[in-house]
Amino acid sequence: MSPLNIVTTIAMFPLLLPLWEQRPITSDDIYPTPYPIEVQNADVRSAAEGFRYGDYAFRQRLVQNLAETHNRLAAETLLTQLQIEPNEDIKATILGQIRLLPYNANAALQAVTPLLDSPDRTVRQWAVTLYGELDDASGDVLLQKTLNDPDPQVRRRAAEALPVHAQSLTASELQKLRKSPDAVLRAWGWAAMCHVKDARQIVSQLLAACRAEPPNVRHAIANHMSTLSPSVTQDLYDALSQDNHPSVRGQTAAAIGRAPAPAFLPLVLRLADDPDYEVRRQAVHSLVAYPEPAAGEKIVAKYGDPSVFVRREAESSATELHPQFDMADLSVARISDSDPNVRYRAYNVLGSIDARQHGEAVGNALLQERDPRLISASLLALSRLRNIQFTEQALRLARHADANVRKNAVLVLGNATGP
Repeated sequence: MSPLNIVTTIAMFPLLLPLWEQRPITSDDIYPTPYPIEVQNADVRSAAEGFRYGDYAFRQRLVQNLAETHNRLAAETLLTQLQIEPNEDIKATILGQIRLLPYNANAALQAVTPLLDSPDRTVRQWAVTLYGELDDASGDVLLQKTLNDPDPQVRRRAAEALPVHAQSLTASELQKLRKSPDAVLRAWGWAAMCHVKDARQIVSQLLAACRAEPPNVRHAIANHMSTLSPSVTQDLYDALSQDNHPSVRGQTAAAIGRAPAPAFLPLVLRLADDPDYEVRRQAVHSLVAYPEPAAGEKIVAKYGDPSVFVRREAESSATELHPQFDMADLSVARISDSDPNVRYRAYNVLGSIDARQHGEAVGNALLQERDPRLISASLLALSRLRNIQFTEQALRLARHADANVRKNAVLVLGNATGP
């Protein structure tokens, strides 16, 4: 709580007098923002009367206002209005706004299902979007909308929702979608193949698609193949990890992290050295799922990657991996590296993982640094490690020309003088 501003308090005291008579004035009374908005059910019922009497513009605004209440009764009110609202534009607004509220899924399913066949394309678009977010949505219904709706945007929204509801479908039922002339629909059809109930039996078809289909299809398969058992997908991962399109290789690296298996470790280690920096970054992130020496050594090696994005990911991944696999010894070995980028990341990791056993090594490395960026990083690590052996050097550096060096030197000195 911030201290009270005496001038503001005096100026507002006449207004605050009734409150002061009951209890002491606090800073929350003077500066009440962010103000908690609490909408009562009675307020929602009163506002809902506006649907009976308001014009088009008023009803549109009323829908948006109710959606901002985060109130369960507001959700019920909008679902009820959805079924009797005569204006198609307002129906579309309700369908879009209801997703912001804690609605009842069964009630939403009953209200939205008839609107999947609305004559208005915008209503159908939002109806399909909401329907696809419901756990009990039918994969068959979404497939039929994907194949048969006259509006291309409705078809695409239905296709986008299809994969997570495809467990009730078979590969043969998706065949027409997988051969669609629309490349976007075709990609979602192949993505849905990774979720069908007989998915283990169709890996060979997925593998064939990875050799014949365009990049967006291969990308979709890579994005969804982690739902398949690793025991049947080795060839699929092998093929996609060597794809000629970097986005596909990147998604493959991500999938290897989502569904880790010992057989995939060599693949992700190779992808961590990919020519494309985003593939390398994603592979380094996925190595966190493999708490073993090869993964730790590769992450540390990436402290010196040519891309700053990969180096930053390596630092983050080392910190995240540490609770499962000790990264302290691997990192401290890098503070004498000839590459300043490697030393910088090593200092940051050692400070982040609280590797206090290496405080002296960090301090000795500090004595060799001349670059203000590295001096600052080593000082910050020392402060986090609560090391007080190098206060004399910190005192000297507290007068350094670089502001960050001075700031972190003061942090080190604080350890020597603090509790």
